[in-house]
Amino acid sequence: MTHPRLFFLVLSLLQFSCPAVADLDAIDWLSVDYVINPPSNVQSATRDAQAAIVRSAHQWSSRGTFSVASGDVNAPSGDPNDYLSWAPYHWPDCNWCSKRGGNHLAHSGDNDDDTAPQGDAPTRVPPSNENGDIQYNRRQAAFEMSSSHRTRMVRARRDLLGHSLDLNNLLGSGNPLEGLTGNTLGGITGESLDTAPGGVLGGLSGEPLSGFVEHSGSKDSSDDLGKIMAAQQAHQALLVLPQKAPSLEATNTLPLSLTTPTTMETAMTSTHRPTRTIAPARHASKDEKCTPSPTKPMPPSTTWTTCPYVRRDGKVNPDVRTLPGVGAIQHVSDAIRHNAIAYALAQDEDYAKQAVRFVKAFFIDSKTGMNPNVDFGQIVRGPGPKGLQGTWTGILDLRGLVKVLNGISILKAAGSSIWTNSVDHAMDEWMSQYAIWLTTSRLGKEVASRGNNHVTFYVAQVAAARYYSGDQHGAAAVLQDFFDNAFQDQIAKTGEQPFEAARTRPQHYRAFNLEALITNAKLGDQVGKNFWDTESKYGATIQDAVDFAMRKPFDGEDPTDLTPHVAVVAAQYGDPSGKYGAFLRKYQSNYSSQPYWFYDQVAALKNSRRQKKRDGIVGWAKDEVKGLPKEDIPFECPKVFEVLGPNVPLDLDLFITCAELKVFYESV
Repeated sequence: MTHPRLFFLVLSLLQFSCPAVADLDAIDWLSVDYVINPPSNVQSATRDAQAAIVRSAHQWSSRGTFSVASGDVNAPSGDPNDYLSWAPYHWPDCNWCSKRGGNHLAHSGDNDDDTAPQGDAPTRVPPSNENGDIQYNRRQAAFEMSSSHRTRMVRARRDLLGHSLDLNNLLGSGNPLEGLTGNTLGGITGESLDTAPGGVLGGLSGEPLSGFVEHSGSKDSSDDLGKIMAAQQAHQALLVLPQKAPSLEATNTLPLSLTTPTTMETAMTSTHRPTRTIAPARHASKDEKCTPSPTKPMPPSTTWTTCPYVRRDGKVNPDVRTLPGVGAIQHVSDAIRHNAIAYALAQDEDYAKQAVRFVKAFFIDSKTGMNPNVDFGQIVRGPGPKGLQGTWTGILDLRGLVKVLNGISILKAAGSSIWTNSVDHAMDEWMSQYAIWLTTSRLGKEVASRGNNHVTFYVAQVAAARYYSGDQHGAAAVLQDFFDNAFQDQIAKTGEQPFEAARTRPQHYRAFNLEALITNAKLGDQVGKNFWDTESKYGATIQDAVDFAMRKPFDGEDPTDLTPHVAVVAAQYGDPSGKYGAFLRKYQSNYSSQPYWFYDQVAALKNSRRQKKRDGIVGWAKDEVKGLPKEDIPFECPKVFEVLGPNVPLDLDLFITCAELKVFYESV
């Protein structure tokens, strides 16, 4: 249905009259019927949000297409169309010997700019290229002079804590640093060091890299290139600095699954979160073994198969952002859905053309399309075959597929002629293969058995895939099984989410799991199920979980992670006390200009308590909804422990016991 008045209004608002929108929406599912035919009062009340969506569609379209095949490093399969990502919280544990013969364990991975959650929008960092491509090296030189990079370099100084190294001696005779005019690399101290943390250089020999396939590039021997290469090699040589992430024994970080309940309770703060500090750099004793340092600079890729990688929960290794895969799926999901929504609102085929262009490039095109699997997602690099295999956490990277399928469903329901039978057939084939992989592969089965946000997002992918294929009954069954089982242990009586509260950034992870829970509830609306009022075994609902998160301090975490969830809870359950509106005004005063304000209206929620009273009304009623008193249910170990044993994984190399979780179920 065409809405000409809305269309022209939106176009007029595009002239920079509404605030800038966030780069990425949360994972979400928007009612298809609501988008195709929104009530007139919604159109007027959400005009700024709709304008933001349309403007975002234009912005994405101006950036070109997105592809997993656009990087400089291929998956271990050698196929550029295979999705590849690295485990974000793992850091190289290179035990290089220093000049004095001891271990130098300098790098802590402490970088405030790089503590983004896994899957967050990648920083625009140039991909690594070890083949001397002059265009790349010029981009790299420009990048290293940028303000953001210099900020990281400043933070690197504190990690070295004054240790000095003679790099010319470290690299050996004939190294490219020797004789450089004006270079003061010899004897660099922590005060003068100019490099980025999180180095990925290292290695013991010049043998060809096994498994990861690097793209070839042109070489140039000009003086200009020589200077650039010398500067880059100097930067890489600094990254040879012996690195080691701090051990659990050297920190106050709560070692999940290694503590007793007594230790756990002692370590808890008043906000029931693990405490942590950064271990300082140190040199090991002469008796400790170390690996002889390289005698010449090696390509960064050598580290990937030479050094073991260790986990630092909540600290993102910056080099994971040099791969295109994570950013590509995140960006293409918004590009497709925003253009599909813009088409449905304006009936302008240009938006449909853009959406289809993105679909073809990311999924269908033989050169740029992604293969329908995540066999190489979130690889934990390191020596041996395990360093070349994907992990179960990699499936989380593809959670943006829910938005892609939502966008395509809107495009098809709106009747776009641009979505042809050939495109439809190709996408159906891709999704069919991916759905089979998702539910039958070893990695898919592993994530399906988890108890935290990983399984919640996994269910969203499976349900969305079944809905897209026309199997609404199958989608409903998947969602019902989740809410009958895994969900039952996810929310305590207080509204706390114990599996998420145990992490180093509990507010982020509370909001993260809520993102998936709300998506699943909205998918339930789409297939005729009401999961908003489903209670956990302790009598808590999604609303209780949002309320609890609102009460907790953010302690430096981002409160706008929670604002979309507050908006949808207000629309679903009502806002009798006005607390939801107050939260939005406090933490995101321009909420009505955010895309989610259009998504989270009462009319978009088929099972909204307010919808049942006054269909389609905009805003929040002051009608109190009182439930029955909740019984005190004694704590029981979550069922996931019956399946996986006494140590349940929260993420790669991060486990928790039932005793450790109990504190979060019983806290007030």
